[in-house]
Amino acid sequence: MPVIFGRSKIVKNGAVRFIAGCFCFTKKIKNKKILQVFKRVRLLSGERRKMKKVAVVMGSDSDLPVVEKAINCLKNYGVPVEVRVLSAHRTPKEAAEFAAGARENGFGAIIAAAGKAAHLAGAMAAGTTLPVIGIPVKSSTLDGLDALLSTVQMPSGMPVATVAIDGAENAALLAIQILAVTDKELQDKLIAARAANREKILKKDAEISEKFN
Repeated sequence: MPVIFGRSKIVKNGAVRFIAGCFCFTKKIKNKKILQVFKRVRLLSGERRKMKKVAVVMGSDSDLPVVEKAINCLKNYGVPVEVRVLSAHRTPKEAAEFAAGARENGFGAIIAAAGKAAHLAGAMAAGTTLPVIGIPVKSSTLDGLDALLSTVQMPSGMPVATVAIDGAENAALLAIQILAVTDKELQDKLIAARAANREKILKKDAEISEKFN
């Protein structure tokens, strides 16, 4: 007997098609795999899946003016954010502990910002399998090139996604895109933002064309 999920059902071969949030109407379920599916999507309780958090970690509070762009972008998209100051060199133990517990503590991605010998993103990546996005922060000496190379030149098997120097907003958008792989609401917000950007450019194009052509 098939198990009914609103308008969808589980067929005999075990293939599952469901509408999240619907209730299961059946007398008895013996298939353990089906029960695991129920547990994962919380169909029986009707609970909405909780959105993953994004960690924004900086090596020093002097990086905050850059990092705030990422924080504000994440908040504008409704993504839960936790902000920390942890140094790869001055607080290595605390940085390692944070990375190691990040997945269990509800994070879906980590953004790490640092300047000069910017090893923070790499230190985060060494302690977790979550996606880590590095923001190289511009310094007063080498204009951020040192931080860029320190962040992007990771050894094989230990990837860090690296945005442009001071590219905090893109770091936030990349984290949002990662979460949006399994979050339709975030997908829709990203699509709407792309459409708005398109309209903005087309409007500028029309203004310039009218003035010069």
